[in-house]
Amino acid sequence: EHGADVVVAVGGDGTVRTVASALSGTGHALGIVPIGTGNLFARNMGIPVDDIDAALTVATSHGSRHVDVGRLTLLDDETADHGHAFLIIAGIGFDALMIDDTDPELKKNISWLAYFVSGVKNMFAPKYKGDVTITSADGSTHTTRGLTFRTFMAGNCGQIPMFSLMPEAVYDDGILDYEIIDTSGGLIGWANLFGDVLHQTITGKAQQSPLSTNSTVDQIQGVSAEITLEKPVLAQVDGDMLPETRHIRFSVERQALCVRVPEVPGTPAD
Repeated sequence: EHGADVVVAVGGDGTVRTVASALSGTGHALGIVPIGTGNLFARNMGIPVDDIDAALTVATSHGSRHVDVGRLTLLDDETADHGHAFLIIAGIGFDALMIDDTDPELKKNISWLAYFVSGVKNMFAPKYKGDVTITSADGSTHTTRGLTFRTFMAGNCGQIPMFSLMPEAVYDDGILDYEIIDTSGGLIGWANLFGDVLHQTITGKAQQSPLSTNSTVDQIQGVSAEITLEKPVLAQVDGDMLPETRHIRFSVERQALCVRVPEVPGTPAD
């Protein structure tokens, strides 16, 4: 509106997500100065997270990449006219419950480890059940009815501190990586799931650990997914909470956002 070439978001992933939503599709570049708790998108983009001056230099430089913008739409909300944007991961179920139940004061003191504490508290929350339809890049669809899961996530880029949730997720391919997670057998199932995530992190592949017996991690790529649930469930986009919902759609806008990133010698900017 005022002719700015770049708009700089100063904050955490929630602030970055909000500014990115407004800039998506406009052609204006997004600069990021990460001062939040996780700063996951900045980490995935290679933007300095411990040096404000260095991050500001990147934000005002000419290095840039066009990245996908994911959308989560609450279809049972009649007032919703567009999806809620996400750049990292959006999800329903356990991951949203874990984020919603995280103690803000604990988060200030121990950073992202506060999510782990909340996760332990909610390990035995009820599972969710519903019908899931995923549309592939070629337009074909696959529907699973009566699917039971603990969490359903859609990833644009899947790196989190120390671990890789979706090692094959690419932020500019116009495709979302869906991860459907379930466990059984109490603590054994959760231990198996930790082994699955560790196996993915080490191998860099979206595969379960061959030792897992009480966990399932199904990873499917697609351009959209629609879910209808038996009961309402919490949803989150990049750590921001949304109202409970029973009918959800995930979708993606390919390379809709220009982001300032560190310049790499010999590599042309987008």
